[in-house]
Amino acid sequence: MNRTANFSASPANKTYFGSTKTIKDSLRDEIVSATTDYLAQIAPKAAVAMAKALDDPTELGIRDKMSAAKDLLDRGGFGKVDRVDVNSSGGGVFILPAKEGKNE
Repeated sequence: MNRTANFSASPANKTYFGSTKTIKDSLRDEIVSATTDYLAQIAPKAAVAMAKALDDPTELGIRDKMSAAKDLLDRGGFGKVDRVDVNSSGGGVFILPAKEGKNE
């Protein structure tokens, strides 16, 4: 029996090769990990490009380089951090749960 005759590489027959979505879903964690690692590797290059822009702000295409470097740093987890001040000078109320057992 010739097994290759039963399977074709056409998109209509996905029984042997599997669908692209199935393959992508099964490799999702590996894809995310590889992308994160790659962004971490090129983040220093993006930071250096931004620092060089401070030295020579008249360089041709510097606006595009700065935008690309900012996007890479943001996606690599080195973006601007928004902080919210939650300190309060007033008194607070602490609510205790109801007592169980005898009411005295």
